[in-house]
Amino acid sequence: MIFSNLTSVFWRCWCSPNLKVVPETRETPIPKPEKFPLLTLREELVDNVLEFMTPLELISFSLCSKSTKQLAKAVRNQPKFKKDCKSFKVSFCPLFQRIVMEIKGFPNTHWQFLQDYGETDRIRDPKTRVLNSISIRNWKPKKQKANLYGSSPEYSDHEPAVFYSIETFSDYFPFGMNKLLDHINDVYNFPNRVMSVNLNSSYADRLMAFYKDKDPLEYWVLECTGLLSDILIKSAFDKQNASKGLFLRCENLSRTFRFDLESFNNVKENLDIYFAKWVKIEDIFNLKTERIAIFGSKLEDGDLRLLINKWREGWNPEWKQFLLEYNQYKVNPDRYFDEDCVEITNGRHKSFIVEDSPVKLFKFKEQKQLRNRNDTVYGYHILRDDGGIATLQIERSFGVFIIQSKNESCFQFSSHRCLFEPRVMWQ
Repeated sequence: MIFSNLTSVFWRCWCSPNLKVVPETRETPIPKPEKFPLLTLREELVDNVLEFMTPLELISFSLCSKSTKQLAKAVRNQPKFKKDCKSFKVSFCPLFQRIVMEIKGFPNTHWQFLQDYGETDRIRDPKTRVLNSISIRNWKPKKQKANLYGSSPEYSDHEPAVFYSIETFSDYFPFGMNKLLDHINDVYNFPNRVMSVNLNSSYADRLMAFYKDKDPLEYWVLECTGLLSDILIKSAFDKQNASKGLFLRCENLSRTFRFDLESFNNVKENLDIYFAKWVKIEDIFNLKTERIAIFGSKLEDGDLRLLINKWREGWNPEWKQFLLEYNQYKVNPDRYFDEDCVEITNGRHKSFIVEDSPVKLFKFKEQKQLRNRNDTVYGYHILRDDGGIATLQIERSFGVFIIQSKNESCFQFSSHRCLFEPRVMWQ
């Protein structure tokens, strides 16, 4: 027993145990994937990728963070994209609202965010919330085609327009899209915007009041198809804040409806009034909008003749062009004047006009090539005693009175859409 204990002690003191050495291991950390692997690329490569994104993809990317928004803005701010945007349209209709974008790089294609008033945000998933105002549950757009030219035979071979739509949901309509609209405008460096409001919508009055106090929008479209009170329509006319163009398409107005058109002098470029039975020729005299067009009115030849004679007597309106749609299809321009005239072979060149000529009328006729048809343009250049020149241009059922600029090398003719496109496209 004693020997056994001594042996044990001896063994522990003098013998080294055969220990197993386990090497120390260090785990290599697994890299976490970036939220946006795209952002790990060089800056110029990121720009190249963003340039090839569709408008809906770029908006989706810009909504991810402040930095992605700045990247999207920087790409759209490049000089080559400065004039790439057509007007962005915002429509408020009785059953839905939408934002429609058109980009020149995608011809005949429309990109839109669509909100159906019958659909509310019942799911309320915070992951789908955008700008704390609307929800977008699916960023894969629906594709649809539409024939914008209707059944017009001239455009029967025209390719249908393509619409890519993203559906949005909100409990805050009709104002839920306003933040999204501001965001899109900011990313695309504030292109021209068209605000279209159907006054038959139950939200119309609130909408007009909402936008009245905001910065002016470039273009406004106000329309209604049913009977509405004169008070509501006049209120909407007063609250619009268009800076460039105003288009009024209000049918079935009361017989006693009247409105002071001088209230529209905030509109600088285009004023188009459809279903304009309530407009009188005297309403036009003091307007300041550069181009005025009147459709579906009670104005006749005598009214336009009054305008021409007033100018010949020395009156200088602040507008430059007045277009009138006649009730008859073809108009004879010769019945506007009962004096001698000189026929010229080219109605565009000023060299055919002799300023000190005793004859003050210069008659012209030219052919205009349109899609699948030719149109004949008739007219007169009218020389005033002080050297001023105006033009009466007649095409089909339209008469245009144009006050010519002395600074232009050639005479300017009207380029209104009604002279080039089928009615379904401009009314």
